[in-house]
Amino acid sequence: MATAVSRPVKSSTKTTVRLRFLVPFLVALALLAAAALDGRLRSQDSVQLSGPGTTGELHWSNGVFTSRAELRAWLNAHGKSYAAWAKAHPAAVALLPATSPSGR
Repeated sequence: MATAVSRPVKSSTKTTVRLRFLVPFLVALALLAAAALDGRLRSQDSVQLSGPGTTGELHWSNGVFTSRAELRAWLNAHGKSYAAWAKAHPAAVALLPATSPSGR
């Protein structure tokens, strides 16, 4: 029978194994650094904020209403009076157009 002789591991094998783990780590680190640099250098003035009602929509109780008629129908379906609601929320009434944008 032949006896197994252990061979010394070549240094090129060690280098290949190290590179196999090192390269993806360095790529991920470079991407993270690029994203951080982009966030720092990008102008923050390009964001246009719009307040509630500037689009002609009222977001109320998980609903989006584009006219007073839509809101009135929703309030009636929930057992509420539009007149009472409008009296309690005059600023919200001012955000809604009298008719829907589509002319319905």
